[in-house]
Amino acid sequence: MDITTDGLGWMLCYGDLGWVPFTYTVQANYLLHNDPGVGWPWCLACGAMGISGYWIFRRSNSEKNRFRSLGPDSDPAFEYLDTARGTKLLVSGWWGTARKINYTGDWILGLSWCSLCGPSCPVPYFYSVYFAVLLCHRAWRDDDMCRGKYGDDWDRYKERVPYVFAPGII
Repeated sequence: MDITTDGLGWMLCYGDLGWVPFTYTVQANYLLHNDPGVGWPWCLACGAMGISGYWIFRRSNSEKNRFRSLGPDSDPAFEYLDTARGTKLLVSGWWGTARKINYTGDWILGLSWCSLCGPSCPVPYFYSVYFAVLLCHRAWRDDDMCRGKYGDDWDRYKERVPYVFAPGII
C-alpha cells in the first residue's frame, strides 16, 4: 500500500534504507549483548508463536490471491459480496473472520521475534509496538480508501465482516 499510495519519495527511501535496518534488528543486537535468561520451553513457545503467525499470514494471503487470480467461482467455499463497481469482496474463509487477518499473522510473527529476548527488558519489544501502530494506521488508511472506492457497499462489507484484526476482539 505504501508505494502505491505515497509513491517513491523521502519517507519510503529513508524508511527502507535507514529506519528498517537499524530498528528492526534491535532484537538481534539485544541478544548479541545480553543473555535473556529464558529456557527451552520459552524458546519453543516463541517458535510456535512465530510458526502460527507465519501460517496465518501466508494462508490468508494465499486465499486472497487465489480469489483474485482464479476468480470467485473457482472454489465453492468462496463467499463474496457483489459491489456496484462490478467487483467482488471476499467474505469467507480467513477474510470472513477479519478484514486484516493477514496483518494479525504478520504482527504475531514479529512479536515472536521480540519474545525470544525474554520478558525482563522492554527495549526489544519496540518493534512489536511500532509495528502494531504501523499496521493500525495502514488499516485505517485502507478503510478510508475502500470507503471512497466502494461507498455503501463498503458499509455492507463491514457489517458482514465486523472485525478488523481478530474475530471477537478488534
